[in-house]
Amino acid sequence: MPRILTGNMRIEIREARPDESTIVAALSAATFYEAYVEHDDPEDLADYVTREFQAGTIADEIISGSAQYFFGIGDSRIVGYAKLRFSRPPAEMAGKNVVEIQRIYLFSKFAGKGVGKQLIERCISEARNKNFDGIWLAVWDANKPAIGFYRSLGFEKIGETPFPYGSQVFVNDLYYREIS
Repeated sequence: MPRILTGNMRIEIREARPDESTIVAALSAATFYEAYVEHDDPEDLADYVTREFQAGTIADEIISGSAQYFFGIGDSRIVGYAKLRFSRPPAEMAGKNVVEIQRIYLFSKFAGKGVGKQLIERCISEARNKNFDGIWLAVWDANKPAIGFYRSLGFEKIGETPFPYGSQVFVNDLYYREIS
């Protein structure tokens, strides 16, 4: 019998291990697909998911330290994840000591239950522990619920960046928050 999560869900955030890269890949594909299935061309969506969410690449990122993945767990079930990526920031943040939350996705039925907030808080805590001064992310400019969520956590819009996807180019807003 499926387990039903309630408003009193116990939330845990933990770092994913390299040997869990297949779980990260499957979770990434499933949550991305769910988020964009109503908006995107099916071929563009399938191409993106199969190219971007490969278990071998994810394991390599974890092992090399170029990224950290965190599971959002609600009542012992993995319901979402976040990815911190340690790479060069966009021009809007040149010269700043910052890190990117490259991805944060939850299954939609778990939105609003505190998992996303705890994932963001864990990313901020990790960034502080690594002596970063700020954290940034990019979000599709039409994703108003996500934008409202990030703003409620103290992120401010600092620019825009193109996001090539399939045969189209979308606009992603850049958001930033000081954490030092």
